[in-house]
Amino acid sequence: MKPIKCGILQTILCGAFFSLLSCSSAPEKQSKEKDLEKETPRETSQPEHGEIWEYVSPEKQKQTRFRSGRKVYEAYFDNNNKVSNNIFPEITDAFLHEDKYYLKIVLPFPLKGEIQFENNKGKPLYATEIDSQIIQLSLHEVLDLEGFRLKMNYFPAQNDTILAWKKEVDLKIVPGY
Repeated sequence: MKPIKCGILQTILCGAFFSLLSCSSAPEKQSKEKDLEKETPRETSQPEHGEIWEYVSPEKQKQTRFRSGRKVYEAYFDNNNKVSNNIFPEITDAFLHEDKYYLKIVLPFPLKGEIQFENNKGKPLYATEIDSQIIQLSLHEVLDLEGFRLKMNYFPAQNDTILAWKKEVDLKIVPGY
């Protein structure tokens, strides 16, 4: 019986000791969490529409534009000079019809320059401008393909405010859409 009583007594003493430790460290833990909250910058939620300017340093800034909660444009500045930009076109429609795959690409705003489209499979690719912000692509002879890589290269016009950019997107061809 003695070992059992000692075991119970040890358990009670250990439990009391750990509860005292946890009680004494709780305020310290809470104050550390509050200090961490003060030091950790809170994430800003992206706007539904509009833009955000982030000042990376006194000389460097980042501009991000949003439309319908989606990032559509991003630019980086160094001493107020744009050094790079990214445009995020949206594919709004894609379907397979006979042996052709059609894509509708919507640009966030009209571009002055030229966009060239390529694919990595060597198949004929045709671009038709529907309006200043919508381009219809048709990739021919695709019945043997499961997917392809679409490459977009932008070449700015003279006095264009948008710099050259490149995008690559992997696309799967899904029959029945």
